[in-house]
Amino acid sequence: LNKTNLYNLRLSSIYGPGQRSPGLIKNICEQAFNGGAIKLDSKNTKRDYLYVDDFLDHLQCLLDKDNKFIGDINIGSGNSYSVYEVANMIASTIKENFHQEVKVVFKKQIKESIIVDNRLSIEKARGENIIKGNSTSLANGLKSYVVWGKSEGIF
Repeated sequence: LNKTNLYNLRLSSIYGPGQRSPGLIKNICEQAFNGGAIKLDSKNTKRDYLYVDDFLDHLQCLLDKDNKFIGDINIGSGNSYSVYEVANMIASTIKENFHQEVKVVFKKQIKESIIVDNRLSIEKARGENIIKGNSTSLANGLKSYVVWGKSEGIF
């Protein structure tokens, strides 16, 4: 293995069409379609979200290159969004595409994550030209996911 490049990829929260497993975005969509309201138990907790097609592009860049480095590399969008922002984007997408009103409300007990802003530092990946340009905007990625998920009947 002396000539083998070994990478430890640290990934942001990857989402998009094809995601059927539980997670914040899928759970919010299920609440919105099934109850007409999104009930949040945090407001300010932020995470870095990366659209699945962008992740695959970045992974392909990594595999195509003959990188000489070995070690950790963060793959993400380099942006972070609060749970509240994500919920509002999903509610707007549902209203625009399915003409259904969705309220965003908070549970009585708000509990923020210990790490409030989990934004990945992607400078190393940019420097190695693994991440080129901008990622899909969260609003556009969420729209693709919501429309796909509804057509697949997962919400």
